[in-house]
Amino acid sequence: MDTDRYRLLFTNFRYQNNQPHGLRLTYFGEQVMVRHFNRYKFDTDYKANHKAMIILDKHMVMPYYIGRKYVSFFGEDDATWFRLNDSNLNEFVEYLK
Repeated sequence: MDTDRYRLLFTNFRYQNNQPHGLRLTYFGEQVMVRHFNRYKFDTDYKANHKAMIILDKHMVMPYYIGRKYVSFFGEDDATWFRLNDSNLNEFVEYLK
């Protein structure tokens, strides 16, 4: 496997028990995904805390992107629950637990 290519797409890519893990996209990774999949993009002023980032890493099933001004999800359920939680990542992760 070419881990350098995975690292171009995923910010938190790593191996756990010889299995690839981590679905948080880089900006480049998000641009690649947008060409092939539906994206649900939300402008946000909320900054994710460290606890939120850890919970997202553990529980997300579909790729996601967290930028400075917006977040995007590639799963419709994730996008819906994010919107229902006031577009706040710190509140959204409480749903994921």
